[in-house]
Amino acid sequence: MSAMTTRNTKWLDGLRGIAAAIVAFDRLFMGDLDFPFRSFWADPPTKNRFWIQLPPFRIIFGARAMVTLFFVVSGYAISINLVRARHRRPQAFLSEVASSTTRRLFRLYLPVLMVVCLSQFLFFIGLYHSTTFVHNEYVGQSHAKHSSNKLQPWSAPWAHLQYLVRYMVDIVNPFVVFEYKNTRHLDLNEQLWTMPIEFRGSCLVYFLVVAMAPWRAQRRSLALAALSLYFLWYGMWDIATFIAGLWLAELKVAEEGEQQHYLQTDDDSDEEIGNSLLQQPSSNLSPLPSLPSSSSSSSSSSAWSGNLNADGKKTRSIVSPLSIINLLVFALGIHLLCLGDEGILTRGYRGLLLIQPSSWDKRDVVHFSWKSVGAVMTVYAISSSPRRLLQRPLESSRVIQYMGRISFSLYLVQQIVYNLWRDPVKNWIWKDLAGYAYPGGHLADREPFARAVMWIGSIMILGPVLVFLADAFMRYVDVPCMALARKVERWLT
Repeated sequence: MSAMTTRNTKWLDGLRGIAAAIVAFDRLFMGDLDFPFRSFWADPPTKNRFWIQLPPFRIIFGARAMVTLFFVVSGYAISINLVRARHRRPQAFLSEVASSTTRRLFRLYLPVLMVVCLSQFLFFIGLYHSTTFVHNEYVGQSHAKHSSNKLQPWSAPWAHLQYLVRYMVDIVNPFVVFEYKNTRHLDLNEQLWTMPIEFRGSCLVYFLVVAMAPWRAQRRSLALAALSLYFLWYGMWDIATFIAGLWLAELKVAEEGEQQHYLQTDDDSDEEIGNSLLQQPSSNLSPLPSLPSSSSSSSSSSAWSGNLNADGKKTRSIVSPLSIINLLVFALGIHLLCLGDEGILTRGYRGLLLIQPSSWDKRDVVHFSWKSVGAVMTVYAISSSPRRLLQRPLESSRVIQYMGRISFSLYLVQQIVYNLWRDPVKNWIWKDLAGYAYPGGHLADREPFARAVMWIGSIMILGPVLVFLADAFMRYVDVPCMALARKVERWLT
């Protein structure tokens, strides 16, 4: 991959890192602290009306919105280089698609298998302390209702193994209908409900990339947009987001093709000015200061004038009408991502009822579908904006880029960390401050100071632990799994 190609997609890693950080942060509070995940206008008023519930602040607690953003980014990221290869290396296009498709299964599920086995083992030996399990017909704890029919720590190892196999068979199947919170086997790794959706969406993207390869670019873009809207109309928001990601990649590659000739002939580009200054040979630089001559003054004046022109061009690129439109689209996208999780369009969103399809007959479909629209608008605004406007902040931050590198590992291991230590840490801090066991839920409102310190302390303790383990998982599990996927591909071919 060329340096230019890497730079053009680096912001995707940053966006993925922010989304992963939000999901990991929110999962610490889920099941105990409810009001940040509701709308500001939700009922009853006495339990809401907090500033953190208002857009754009509520994006911090937009974990479910980040799922839709993940899917759009995935559709974009897995297709952008294939679409480029179709234009620039057509002779290698099919082989690259086949390679990506083969590796995708192993890339997704080898790390997942490791997490599933580890979590099952930790549960079996009795190290899990979480009280947030779904308690379905398979897994429970000693205090759960009908616990005699559920898996218990230190009992029935064969039943534990059967459960693990059944779990993996379920989440590998990309054709089963998955709905949030209604999927079987969510107890130990609730976050993995997205894996079969991710695999299904990836396969669909690969299919469409090949099927539409002979089409004309404009007609291909129109067809992808129409196809995404078609699935969105029926509430199939997960499929719509992946197709939309492919559509955005097609638009980006078409834009790159249009700019290719311009970039080759634009001598006033600020990038070229910077490169020419950096590439001057050291022999031309005088080690000692000298009096300016008329020629050097003229050169300095020209350089100063060139820098002014470059700065003026940067300013014009940021305040251009297209940039203003991108900012408006970005703001509207964030606003939709801040929709509450109740599945009800509250104030600030009720105008959407005029265009909301009647087929969105479930609350989960309503809020996920509108958040999918917001995710597409957000990624579109970033992708089509001048690089300095929205892309560079995502590219230049070392923290954001690091979070992007560990995003997949962070998503996989977060539930293990919280199942092991969330409740013990919370209970320890609360009891030390309040003098009695943590009651949970609204009963904790009686001690606002203790509750605030408890959550802040939990973040400060578990946050670094989670990042450390995610980094270790990336280095010692995820990266070797990627290498193994390539070896399997070579063996198959």
